Amino acid sequence: MAAAKRPSKRASSKSAPKRSTRSTPRGFTLPSIPIVNPLSVLSKIDVVGGATGTLTSLQSVRGVKQVLERIGMYGAATVVAFSVVSQAHFGGAGNGNMNKALGLTGKTTGVLAVVSDAYFGNPLWAYLQTMCGVMGIFNMAPGSDFPAHFTAFTLALHANTVLAASSFGVRETIIRNAMAFKYANAVALFCTTAKAKSMFSSRKVAALKKCAATVPVLMMNFLFMQGASMAKFAAAGMKGPGILGPVAGLIFHPLFGVTSAMFSLAYLSGFSGRRASIFLFFQFLIVTISITPQLVQPWGRAMTALHLGQLMVFANECIPKDSLIPRF
Repeated sequence: MAAAKRPSKRASSKSAPKRSTRSTPRGFTLPSIPIVNPLSVLSKIDVVGGATGTLTSLQSVRGVKQVLERIGMYGAATVVAFSVVSQAHFGGAGNGNMNKALGLTGKTTGVLAVVSDAYFGNPLWAYLQTMCGVMGIFNMAPGSDFPAHFTAFTLALHANTVLAASSFGVRETIIRNAMAFKYANAVALFCTTAKAKSMFSSRKVAALKKCAATVPVLMMNFLFMQGASMAKFAAAGMKGPGILGPVAGLIFHPLFGVTSAMFSLAYLSGFSGRRASIFLFFQFLIVTISITPQLVQPWGRAMTALHLGQLMVFANECIPKDSLIPRF
């Protein structure tokens, strides 16, 4: 019997499947970064229309809630940016006290440190952020997502490079708190843009909003249960329950962190929507009114705005659009 003929090296190499050099899976497209033309943004600014529209909105309950939601979205970054502008032109105190309370020494860290140095090292960022914040709060550019993109970029970059370089370390409770709320604010802003709605389904956008509203408070609850130190908060001006007295004092009860964590998980998982959102709404309402305003300025106003933004997420879940009273 003749021996079987072995395939030649050339033939075997031809029959072997070619190795793919594709770096991304089939059907997946990397998101593109939109390049915004500043002239197109300026052409969409309507100062008079935005101001009059906001004043008109304040005449109805639904409109007031929409304005509060925009303040919560844009307020934190705008307050800090305007503090820089105020110091340069109006004799304001600037951000020195805030930076000291957060252990910020001007250093940056991470892979985006070079970008951060170029961005925050140029005073122009404060003017642009103030402009974008005013545009967003007063809805002066309804056809443009530039204010949302720019503000989200400012928040995320500051958290990732400046707060992360705090002399207190990223494990310090006040730094974790600041980073979590800034990242959450950036995600919430991105969810309002056309880019997010084109990339994700409406259900995924809603899920991202839920995560942005719930994860920071859930993190703080777990830190409280672990006995995290609040010394840096006290040094930053938080002296106790504040103007709401014993009502706000409930937040400092040892069992409150456990209870809040349970409601947060129930809301995040979808196990309980309206009832859990009622609890979280009142929790954020108390903190927004009585706790965050105590902090050194402008950080106190910034944290108040950050909590207001998340407060309005829960308000939209448990309060009818034309009412200010939760539906129990």
